[in-house]
Amino acid sequence: MKLFEVGKEYFIGNAAYTVVKRTAKTVTLKHYGETKRYSVKAWPCGEVVLTDGTTLYASYDEAWQKRIAEREMQEEAAAAAYRSAGEAADARQFQRLLDCGIAPNAAIAVMNEMRESISICG
Repeated sequence: MKLFEVGKEYFIGNAAYTVVKRTAKTVTLKHYGETKRYSVKAWPCGEVVLTDGTTLYASYDEAWQKRIAEREMQEEAAAAAYRSAGEAADARQFQRLLDCGIAPNAAIAVMNEMRESISICG
């Protein structure tokens, strides 16, 4: 079971909490310069602290924060590749329209109409 350790940082999103003091039933956390004591709960996933409407898990330590950052970088790279593939497909489609003899302004209008027809927002 993961336990809170004195001196380690734990995270909720990007907000860091540092354990200043530890007893069997409580932890004293420092967050944005403010120090506050919380009771520790033992859950199947490890220790948790209920902090002003949010739950701080002992497993959300520096290693967890690093994994989250790596996953966000991977997701961002995948999204960039997806956008790039979409832009390349648009460029090929635009070139096909031009190759068929459609004027550039008309080809742009066709491409815009195609984008509007597949829009998920409207």
